[in-house]
Amino acid sequence: ARLTGGTHHTPKHTQHVVNTFLTSLGDLEEETAPQPQLDVAISGEELLHQLKNKIKTRCPEIKQAFYSFDSERSSFISLEDFLKVVENFIFPLTRSQFDQLVKRIEGVSNNKLNYNQFLFKINKSKPRDTPIL
Repeated sequence: ARLTGGTHHTPKHTQHVVNTFLTSLGDLEEETAPQPQLDVAISGEELLHQLKNKIKTRCPEIKQAFYSFDSERSSFISLEDFLKVVENFIFPLTRSQFDQLVKRIEGVSNNKLNYNQFLFKINKSKPRDTPIL
């Protein structure tokens, strides 16, 4: 059914869209190569280095994933959603590795990540107020 005056998405609908998006990207990932589990003993600095390298090669996809979790269009996503993006697009992490990583990235406040600031720091380019779609 069409709604007049714009579209209102329920949280259930938004989650369905996010799940569909992640599933479709997961299918793409399977066609290329599976993401290996990182060495459990890897340092936090090495985690951040590897994360930066992976993000630089897949930035538009990762930006879109962040945006899909940002239902309020505030440029912030929860750390749990950030973990989902990292695990779906970059590499699987243990909870300890994820906690080490979060301590080393800028843009985290009140258990939320400012993904525009985060991507800006990684790419060293001007952050955009609107997402790249």
